[in-house]
Amino acid sequence: MPDKEDNPLSVTVIKQTVSPNDTYAHAVSAAPVKAKGEGKLSYGKVSGNKVLSIDPETGKVMVVKDAKPGTYTMKVEVEADGDGQFESGTKIVAIAVTIGLSRQG
Repeated sequence: MPDKEDNPLSVTVIKQTVSPNDTYAHAVSAAPVKAKGEGKLSYGKVSGNKVLSIDPETGKVMVVKDAKPGTYTMKVEVEADGDGQFESGTKIVAIAVTIGLSRQG
């Protein structure tokens, strides 16, 4: 049986700024982690601020309700399970989400 190839896992982090008014929904509007690899992808928080968490299946970042304005960071491990041709692969990336000041008119 031939050796499996390395997983071509690639991860891109997209900078996010969120309005405090949006945090009531607990979710950042778009996942700031875009990953592509062979096999099922999964996400896990390795370290970081308690204000942020990540959905293990979708990579969608969650912000606690009533988070104060500021920039919050966490490290996330992204894993691709692999398949018959590719090994599993993992990458760790840093994510920053900025909660802006609310604008009162």
